[in-house]
Amino acid sequence: ILASPTFCYSDDEVRSILKILGTQGKTTFLSCREEQAEALNAEGFDSIFCHHNSFLSPELHKYDYNVEQKYDAVYNAQIIPLKRHELSIHVNDMLYLSYTHDKEYLKHILKQRSKKSTLESYIKISDIWKYHNSAKTGLCLSFDECGMKACGEYLLSGLPVVYTESRYNERNFFLDHNNSRLCKDDPREIAEAVNSICNNYNMFDRRKIREDMIERQQIGLNNI
Repeated sequence: ILASPTFCYSDDEVRSILKILGTQGKTTFLSCREEQAEALNAEGFDSIFCHHNSFLSPELHKYDYNVEQKYDAVYNAQIIPLKRHELSIHVNDMLYLSYTHDKEYLKHILKQRSKKSTLESYIKISDIWKYHNSAKTGLCLSFDECGMKACGEYLLSGLPVVYTESRYNERNFFLDHNNSRLCKDDPREIAEAVNSICNNYNMFDRRKIREDMIERQQIGLNNI
């Protein structure tokens, strides 16, 4: 059994899950945190450091400078409280991508926004790169989440990321000062970070953002 979680579990929960899976067959756990993988191995479990975003396809999620960048930021996430869309309310021109949403929560978010908002739903996975390329930044605002696949998709599309701390910071493996800006849980600080990136866009090398992402993906794949 190869276990690759896409949601946050505490270390105690992971141990309990692996014990149950271990009764069904030899289980290898793919961890998004190197220190977690080392700790589990020290306790007798079988764990490999391999972030689940290592499996994102660079062919599917790509960079295309020909796509017009119409939006200041894109947030590709279910529109539910877990994703904390309220932190994006002051961003000037937002593109929200979602395959599902809480209608009341969506209404609540849009009511708070005085800026331009565009909502796109039910997009084919083969077309998602076009929408990511139509924005200048990608947002990652959730707390109780694992690596967040959209984060990797943004980077493969060459987008700099504006993000907040998450519970275990598992998405941080792919992020650095060349491709992202870390913000507090403050809507105004997030909007300022997006504005700063949009106003200084020539400081970011989109091809390098993509290439660095692919290079870091390979670390986990090589570990396997």
